[in-house]
Amino acid sequence: MYESIFSATTTAAQLLRDFQMKRISHAYLIVGEQGSGKNTLAHAFAHLLLCENPKDCTPCGVCQSCVYMNSFQTHPGLTVLKKDPKKATIGVQEMREAVAGIYEFPYFGARKVYIVTDAELLTVQAQNALLKILEEPPEYAVFLLLSAKRQAMLPTIISRCRTLSMSPYTSEVLFHIAQEQAPLLNTQEISKIVRRSCGLPGKLISLLDSEAYQQQIAQLSSCIDALLTHNIEQLLLIADGQPSRENALELTEELSSFMRDAMVYHIAHDNAMLVNEDLLPLIQKLTNSASLKQIADYLEQIHLSKKMLMSNASYTLCIKTLLLKWQ
Repeated sequence: MYESIFSATTTAAQLLRDFQMKRISHAYLIVGEQGSGKNTLAHAFAHLLLCENPKDCTPCGVCQSCVYMNSFQTHPGLTVLKKDPKKATIGVQEMREAVAGIYEFPYFGARKVYIVTDAELLTVQAQNALLKILEEPPEYAVFLLLSAKRQAMLPTIISRCRTLSMSPYTSEVLFHIAQEQAPLLNTQEISKIVRRSCGLPGKLISLLDSEAYQQQIAQLSSCIDALLTHNIEQLLLIADGQPSRENALELTEELSSFMRDAMVYHIAHDNAMLVNEDLLPLIQKLTNSASLKQIADYLEQIHLSKKMLMSNASYTLCIKTLLLKWQ
């Protein structure tokens, strides 16, 4: 498992290199969109850091720390700070509670590891509380801050972290994950899903659910068809039908992927180069009715909308504005 995680991305390789060179930072800021695998990577790296006798940069599996991690998926030296589902942010009190015992030497093992998921949701006060620790951290503590938005972090926090951006998973690793998760799928079906996942393991897992996959295809097809026919009523229904910001971001990703395919097909007319090959009839319909410049301009609008969505603008308004900008 660890070999596949640490070979899946260049980001993982960078962490592994730090470990091999014994140049582990006291704080890492790992930036990546939802489903990019940053949480899986952080927990794998935490396990490696907490192992008392790693072998070839792999947890030994038999030391006290490994027994804890393998048996309970946790460890006395591992603290994970998550957002309370009932709250919109992670507040200063939650941060203070998470780091309360940081200056007490590890109960066993040589390190303490702190993982902060959704670090972009830390309030300014919570980030300032964290900053006090990062200014003079104990030598045995390592922080792994996971964020979808680097710009949401205070510059003073960023300056004290080694920042890594999650790179896409390799197709080989995604194919292997798909085979393990859905052994009944044939090679062609898996290859199609791997292409649509765009290097995101979280998206891959969701696409392996045939119902979710069909729903995603149906929404994208309906959206493109409404764009091409200038069906404003349908476009507004699609925008109003997004239940969350995450869904709105997913829709922009799907539109971006489709428009990139349309540009590729416009230029090369090569099906093998398409991510959305199963939507070839729609891609052909789009390229027959729109110029390359029109598609490129709309792709730029999609990217701008995604930035607005990530800066907490109204997600419904963003999607409505984007869908109505197709000329």
